[in-house]
Amino acid sequence: MIYFISAIILYGISLFMYTYGRAGIINTILFTILSTIVSGLNLLYIISDYFTGRGLTNAIFFHLLNGLEGAGVSGYVIQVVAVLTLFLVSIAYTIYVCCVAIKNKNSKKYAISISYAVMIAAFMICPASRQLVTIYAQEVKQIAEIHKMNDSWIKPVGAPKNLVYLYVESLERTYSNKKYFPNLTKNLDELERYGISFSDIGQGESDWFTLGGMIASQCGFSTAQNVYKVGQKNIIHNIKCLPELLKDHGYTLAYMSGTRLGFAGTGDYYKDKGFDSVEGFEELKDKAVIHNEVSEWGLYDDETLELFFRKFKDLAEHKRPFALFGSTMDTHGPSGYVSPSCKSSPYPHIQDKILHAVSCSDILVSELVRKIINSEYANDTVVVIASDHLAMPSRATKYVGQLPRHNRLLIIPTDHGSGIVSTPGTTRDIGTTILKYIGFEGRIGLGKNLSN
Repeated sequence: MIYFISAIILYGISLFMYTYGRAGIINTILFTILSTIVSGLNLLYIISDYFTGRGLTNAIFFHLLNGLEGAGVSGYVIQVVAVLTLFLVSIAYTIYVCCVAIKNKNSKKYAISISYAVMIAAFMICPASRQLVTIYAQEVKQIAEIHKMNDSWIKPVGAPKNLVYLYVESLERTYSNKKYFPNLTKNLDELERYGISFSDIGQGESDWFTLGGMIASQCGFSTAQNVYKVGQKNIIHNIKCLPELLKDHGYTLAYMSGTRLGFAGTGDYYKDKGFDSVEGFEELKDKAVIHNEVSEWGLYDDETLELFFRKFKDLAEHKRPFALFGSTMDTHGPSGYVSPSCKSSPYPHIQDKILHAVSCSDILVSELVRKIINSEYANDTVVVIASDHLAMPSRATKYVGQLPRHNRLLIIPTDHGSGIVSTPGTTRDIGTTILKYIGFEGRIGLGKNLSN
């Protein structure tokens, strides 16, 4: 924050000094461009930090590059409008300053030179400028990792089992802290006695948004916007991820989400990975069976998870191994969305909507899991419940921000008993870790088996 404040102060000093100089047209154009860049970077940092809590990150560029269609934006309208207004005001003021300098007849010596020097200093100290350099360095590192990465591989070591993998939006394990969140996720906590829970799952710098977390867990490496443009051929397309490896072993692949598939190129990613069925809001909206209500993101989770279970039964009845991936939405920040079936909360003391959404998701996801493990197909199926990433800034940040934060990873049921694994890992290790539970051994990308 000190760098941001310093950059703003230097920016103001530079504009102030410029009014004491005398400048021609060329100088004015150059200074206006430089000032606009600095102002734009500062404001980009502000709005990015509101979304990410980390300032400017590669996720901002990834989403701009791959599409924002279907994003829920109502929680951000005021902030975006305010930043755009500030940007226009800064441009207008810069033009005013330059007009003053053009007409200035009593200029101070070196005022223009000092103004340029201070503005350049503001550019260099601006957090967004420094973060752009960091993003570039991260991408260079990630590209080098991918080029050096050994091919992913798997081989059967037993009867292959069906895989049901549900990404629960931002529902990190931190919400299961019984001291700070008593009984908030009591249903998911209860399910831990049926399988293996991993208590120390972190994430890479590029893996903390939904598709980034999906790619990390399925492919074993971190993505970057210059490396991966969804739907375009590049080096990632030459690397097989978990879904493709399973398909090589006869698996049917399906993905389902209540959100629109155009957001961040999610639909294109799953189609690119050879999925036989890819369904989002547009494909599911006419199949609704519980109610007709939708949120700005798409279907509520109660509806999505009911359709998800029906998809599970349909795939299981075909007697062919399958991998069914899905994702929830209700716990998305900044405020969360409470499914209509959860309006009568069993936790009436919870006044914060995002925590209400978490408690609702706990109920809905647990009900789904119980229906699967109580079905006739349970012995042939492994269920993975995992947060796609740690929660982004939201109304819950004041709670989870005080605690050590870890992603959720629960694998149930298995033939390996139950318990808690405390081995440190990241979402990149998930693909490799779940192989043993579905009847394979091998390695996915750079991941390691956390169960060993």
